[in-house]
Amino acid sequence: QLLLVNDWNPLPSGYDSDVSFTTVTGGKQMDSRITDIVEQMLRDASAYDLAVVSAYRPKEEQNTLYWRKVKQYTDKGYSDLEAQKVGGTIVKRPGFSEHNCGLAMDVGGSGDYTLEQTFANTAAYTWLMEHCADYGFILRFPEGKEDITGVIYEPWHYRYVGEPHATYMKENNLCLEEYLTQLKDYTSDNRLQIVNWDGEIYEVYYVAADMAADSTYVLVPPDQDYTISGNNSDGFIITVDTGRIQSFEENSTAETTAPEGQTVPEETQAETAAAPEENSEEAVG
Repeated sequence: QLLLVNDWNPLPSGYDSDVSFTTVTGGKQMDSRITDIVEQMLRDASAYDLAVVSAYRPKEEQNTLYWRKVKQYTDKGYSDLEAQKVGGTIVKRPGFSEHNCGLAMDVGGSGDYTLEQTFANTAAYTWLMEHCADYGFILRFPEGKEDITGVIYEPWHYRYVGEPHATYMKENNLCLEEYLTQLKDYTSDNRLQIVNWDGEIYEVYYVAADMAADSTYVLVPPDQDYTISGNNSDGFIITVDTGRIQSFEENSTAETTAPEGQTVPEETQAETAAAPEENSEEAVG
């Protein structure tokens, strides 16, 4: 779920053909792995009439939307190059948009479904800013991060990154690009510890991809649950569920409140034949 998709990191060719999609309330499709948590989020925000306005788009649809936006600017007198540059900060080229991977959604609520910055003035937006991380979502394109993300401030665009990553990013005011860069400072011997909203303690670390080989071997714990996510750039993020719960006496690295009826979303477990030793190796590619 920590796949980075932006102007500098397009989706791998044929990515969406390997993903299963499921229709959520409102008729839009999303990655089947996260649809249960999306539905839970919509139910919990029903007081604000939160709804998914746009979600997964095939590249063909993205291509149509992109060139339509470019034309709006050429019609205003922009040169072709200028129109593509400015239009690309609003609608991404096909393959360079998170909407092409099924992990992102544009939402509306409190009577505002325009996908405009006015959404930031609604009660629905206020609720999302307080609670979206509890469901593993982040505001993907926050205000003040435009030079990093390459996208204008979009208070309506939310991306699933999973737990505990969303909690950490929220508490530390990080966009996805910043978070993935920071994770490169952490290895299997020096792990980032994150306390999730439910008190569960996770450890996270980065393994650089072996660019000279077809696969990369990573050290994984033989006796703990873990997930492995490629970052679509240069390596892999390993997230370990330590099985430990923070006590009230411990200092928390993040403080959140679990929403009513919230359950932890299932993440795809990486398969491994772990030997009874300190660490096991797994090949990923």
